[in-house]
Amino acid sequence: MNSDENRSQAGRYVQAITESGFSIYDAVDRNDPVLWIPAPELEYLLNDGMVGISLKGLPLRTRSKVVKEYICTTLGYPVPTGFRRTHPRFVGQMFDTYVQ
Repeated sequence: MNSDENRSQAGRYVQAITESGFSIYDAVDRNDPVLWIPAPELEYLLNDGMVGISLKGLPLRTRSKVVKEYICTTLGYPVPTGFRRTHPRFVGQMFDTYVQ
């Protein structure tokens, strides 16, 4: 898949998630062709959406929260007022985040 195809397909997942009203805590069936983002598209979205973000000077907990907020926005999920302690952190897409 070339870059334009990745962008187009990835954009469809983001739009579908936004329209679904799901939160990061709502489970998505791995066989759902509309809401489950396959690894290549997920990687593309996160790389594209996170490039250029500066966390310089932020305390560790703040950095972690900022990254999770950006991920929510990038994937089309609403940003929760607070992030629950769940494993994985993003239940819907079955992945966790780690910030250094």
